[in-house]
Amino acid sequence: MSTEKEHNSESIHNESVTEQPNVCDETDKVAEKSTKNDTTEVNLSEELAALQDRFLRLAAEYDNYQKRTQKERLELIKNAGERTIKAFLPVVDDFNRMLLILEKEETLSDVVKEGFTLIQQKFVRILSELGVKEIQAIGQKFDSAFHEAVGELPAQNEEQKGIVLAEVEKGYFLHDKVLRYSKVLIGK
Repeated sequence: MSTEKEHNSESIHNESVTEQPNVCDETDKVAEKSTKNDTTEVNLSEELAALQDRFLRLAAEYDNYQKRTQKERLELIKNAGERTIKAFLPVVDDFNRMLLILEKEETLSDVVKEGFTLIQQKFVRILSELGVKEIQAIGQKFDSAFHEAVGELPAQNEEQKGIVLAEVEKGYFLHDKVLRYSKVLIGK
């Protein structure tokens, strides 16, 4: 019996030895978990920073898109009637030429002359309300940004060289944008 007891005590001892965790193994496992957690935290924080950066860039891009489309919309509204207004400019030119002729004509009554003058003034007022302005050309230094030279006239003195001496066709702005260039004759 004693051998049996010894055997039992030995097996209990062996079991207790095998059941006792190795302190070194546990420390290694904790350290390994800690390293994995640190690595995971670093990866997550890097990913978070990248996502935040991406979000900020997308938000800025969207904001720029909104501003750009709003600006384009305002420009479109501002210049919506450009083609229509451009189509009426020759009519205004014809009225201006007709008024010059009527001033010299003596056979027409003053009432007819006044009627044509009123119509021309209404045209000019309506265009002005739409943002159309005349380009001042005569007496100004020639500027290719506003004038189109169609010919030259002999200058009477040195001061007239490069100056607009006559206007063949009036030019117009539409909200500070050249709608039609002034066709001018410059001093040579």
